[in-house]
Amino acid sequence: MRVRGLLFRVGTRVVIRPQGLEGLTGIVRWADRDFAGIEFDRAIYQPVVDHLLRQHGLATVEWL
Repeated sequence: MRVRGLLFRVGTRVVIRPQGLEGLTGIVRWADRDFAGIEFDRAIYQPVVDHLLRQHGLATVEWL
């Protein structure tokens, strides 16, 4: 995820609260400048992922 003005540290527990959705809990696994990778505690339902991508103007996600 992209973060601006926030400092995430690897290992920190976070709650992401997207507008209109319930909180998503997880752990920061990596952070580099304006970006952070979060391992969520539960799998995120695909329509929720699609909604978040549309909400933030992103078209695709690269899966490893």
